[in-house]
Amino acid sequence: MDYLHWLILAGVAAAIVVVLILLFKTDVSPVTFKVKRFFISGQRRKCWLALQKAVGQEYMVLAQVPLTAIIEAGGEESKGALAWLEKRWADFVVFEEKLLKPVAVVQIEGHGQDPLWPQGKDPQLQKVLASAGLPLLWLPSDQYQHVELLRHALEQVIDARKKEDDQRLSQE
Repeated sequence: MDYLHWLILAGVAAAIVVVLILLFKTDVSPVTFKVKRFFISGQRRKCWLALQKAVGQEYMVLAQVPLTAIIEAGGEESKGALAWLEKRWADFVVFEEKLLKPVAVVQIEGHGQDPLWPQGKDPQLQKVLASAGLPLLWLPSDQYQHVELLRHALEQVIDARKKEDDQRLSQE
């Protein structure tokens, strides 16, 4: 009987060792990393260049900006809003050059490639940005690269925001 107890104890000890080895094993498979050749695709890069030309020297356009970098969630239901914000990004954000203050968001309408974005214009994004006081300009595709038309559309969006800010300040 004494021999059987030692055998069971050895089996339990071996099982514990195997489980511990499997739990702490960090080298599951070697993963290689490399730098992407480009941050954004060629077509999006052309759109970004057109936007940058359209906004001129006093503004800067950045691509693929996480929404949490430009919007803060507050209030009682901020956990759900924060979870939504953490999963999404703005295709392009226009910043004031000196202070890096977000001035406008430029979004390409969804075409169903990404499950996070609905097709067409995302009403949730429109609601969030409107609540934050950040103007949104929708582009039908990233092939929309006419600099003068972009300049005119961005001027209208940015001027509308400035007027809203001025009205809000005068009311306070």
